Amino acid sequence: MHLVVGLIGGEVHRFNVLTKQAELLVDLDADITGFSHDSFSGLVYAGLSTLEIVAFDPFTGDVASFDKMPGKGRVSVSPSGTLYFAPVKYIYNGLIKSYDLPDSF
Repeated sequence: MHLVVGLIGGEVHRFNVLTKQAELLVDLDADITGFSHDSFSGLVYAGLSTLEIVAFDPFTGDVASFDKMPGKGRVSVSPSGTLYFAPVKYIYNGLIKSYDLPDSF
């Protein structure tokens, strides 16, 4: 029913596909390179142009710093409950890195 949309500059909007209404959720103050949703916790992980990884609640907008990416790339949550960093190979010839996510609240 909702989509999370990131804009250049770091604004994150939540869009309701039924009502066609969007609202500003949070401003991350940096360009967003990718989002990944953790269906267990409900959090959304965002990779930023500053190489920071943040986690935010898509309904409250609460943001917490999570970690730092080792280079330019994307983050993605796997079904096994791990956050992965995949480098942009033509810019940063690094390795895929994994981060353990909490397995309980």
